[in-house]
Amino acid sequence: MTPVRIVIADDHRIFRSGLKGLLDADPEFRVVGEASDGVEAEVLVESLAPDILLLDLRMPRRNGIAVVESLAREARITRTIILTAGIDTTEIVDALRAGARGVVFKASAIEQLFDGIRAVSAGQYWVGRVAVSSLGSALELLAPATELSKNTFGLTPREIDSTSASGVSPWNGGRPASASKSKTPTAYRSLAGVAI
Repeated sequence: MTPVRIVIADDHRIFRSGLKGLLDADPEFRVVGEASDGVEAEVLVESLAPDILLLDLRMPRRNGIAVVESLAREARITRTIILTAGIDTTEIVDALRAGARGVVFKASAIEQLFDGIRAVSAGQYWVGRVAVSSLGSALELLAPATELSKNTFGLTPREIDSTSASGVSPWNGGRPASASKSKTPTAYRSLAGVAI
């Protein structure tokens, strides 16, 4: 099996180094480049054409959303997963709408990042701990329950209908109603602990 080729873009060198070590230790993944700012990230994606870009949302020289927008305009095949320390739903929604395919919080377990990479590589969206098949479903997971009926996130009525028809709901963890609960690993390593 060919490993998933990854570029890591984060302005914290220790975090990048730790994450690279964890990813390279798994034969399923191979880190092919590292960037310390948004401009470097775009240059590396253009020159290396990785499968996945792990991109910090808040980067110097060009923020993560601007990088995602630029890559989307250029129709790059690289899929972007946003890495974020904060939970600013507006920024996350903006990143997904701009073209990001996933969001992983830096406080998440390493296994969740690995699952997110696998899901996004397979063409799905990843939000926190859940794989979903459409942008509408990803956005629905981020909306507070009281705002679901009011906020369409710029989706067309048809897109909203297809999201609803999929059975995915924030109230069942983003799983279709028929999905069974997955086992929770007994031990988690956190992305927040990567830099330690």
